[in-house]
Amino acid sequence: MKILYLTLFIFAAITLFAQRTITYKVSGETNLSTEKNLPFWQVSNHYGVIPNANNGLLYSGFFSDYTQKHAIDFAYGLSAAGYVSEDKNKIILDEAFMRAKWKVATLNIGCIHPETEYNGISSTNGNLIFSDNARSIPGVHLNVDYFSFPFIKRFIEFKFNWGEYWMNDKRFVKNTLLHTKAVYVKLKPIKSIEFIAGFQHFAQWNGTSRNPQVGKQPDGLKNYLRVIWGKAGGADASFNDRENLLGNHLGRQHYKLNYIHKNFLLSAYIDRPFEDNSGLLLRAFPDALYGFYFGNKKNNNAWVTDFIYEFYYTKRQGGPVHDIPDPDNTQGKDPSDPFYKRFVLGGNDDYFNNSIHQSGWTYYGSTIGSPFFLPYAPNEENITMGIRNNRFVSHYIGIKGCFLKKIPYALRASYSMNYGRYSSPLDNHPRQISLGLESTLPFHKLPFNIHLGVYQDCGDLLPNNFGITLKLTRQGTLLK
Repeated sequence: MKILYLTLFIFAAITLFAQRTITYKVSGETNLSTEKNLPFWQVSNHYGVIPNANNGLLYSGFFSDYTQKHAIDFAYGLSAAGYVSEDKNKIILDEAFMRAKWKVATLNIGCIHPETEYNGISSTNGNLIFSDNARSIPGVHLNVDYFSFPFIKRFIEFKFNWGEYWMNDKRFVKNTLLHTKAVYVKLKPIKSIEFIAGFQHFAQWNGTSRNPQVGKQPDGLKNYLRVIWGKAGGADASFNDRENLLGNHLGRQHYKLNYIHKNFLLSAYIDRPFEDNSGLLLRAFPDALYGFYFGNKKNNNAWVTDFIYEFYYTKRQGGPVHDIPDPDNTQGKDPSDPFYKRFVLGGNDDYFNNSIHQSGWTYYGSTIGSPFFLPYAPNEENITMGIRNNRFVSHYIGIKGCFLKKIPYALRASYSMNYGRYSSPLDNHPRQISLGLESTLPFHKLPFNIHLGVYQDCGDLLPNNFGITLKLTRQGTLLK
């Protein structure tokens, strides 16, 4: 909350002492379905704002631009949503941030949505691990966009970011902190070709477990440095964190090839998840998200302006076994050691789950990464206990364009085969088809826009379900 109060104070100061354009957006919508919960694409990838039940929702927000008058420029935003649903009524702080920009460096403070990738039609917003499926986590994030050195003349460019966040939802380890960092290298041998390779690392640490036998987790500068460098925990850490790494570490390796034409963009990319060294060393191959994107840059009113295909495979996870009996593995080991007379293979990576941070890679009940990683329903204490389905094969198609060159639409379609977890497999490997079609209706003389969405789930993983969304929005300029 201290970050939020500081951010709001800065909002007020900037509003008073700087002339800038401030835009607003307000909307009201209703989301209805034939089942208690909403269809998959009706609730997924909406920043965790839409509750997974029949509901009515109001949203309001205002955002400033940069003034372009100073070397260090500022922008800010604030938005909130309130809903009434069959389960409960709630007001949600969606975004509350300040941004400071200097050349290619941007510092974000507060809660802010990730930048939209692939024109909003990717199932992950271009990031398997950190998507737009969950609510924005409060924190501080520094991003340095692509830059180069004079002597290489932009043949090679670099980008990096660093973030520290506070996971303030109700979770198994209270007051968990989240550290993240990433580095990307872009090779541009000719004007129309780009190759990007990146590495992104996340670590959950700190906090107090609701399990009294685990209790307070290591904190302080010394342990923070261990988290940054991926080191094992000290004497105050749990056995697992002493044997492996302090905290819950995960991330992705990202590879992308772009062909840039004056009229369109073609991208092929791979996102490889990892949970430990076995993932980094390709023992989990072929686990990854494989994608292809086409973007029309010339005609915004074409029947198809954007097309994306994404294929997931997450079944391998380094194999089903983490360790096996080994009677000879006794040297230097205490008989009370869980791995006494055992050999560690490093499999059963169990993506997005952790034995200490048992809420796993979730935030306010939603998966932070791709929505295909389905979380458990909250328990009786309203705590989400991790991911129930992290082994799956899925196909996803997203299409954007304009019907008759007048009616904007977005189509999402997915098909998945789901295997649960190695430790708790799903019977009969249920298959699932989920569809979503959204459009803005062409009533241009009205003082607001009308958006209509229809959604369908068919299969054995989720209930057969039909949903509809009716949304009215108005946006414009407050100050200029």
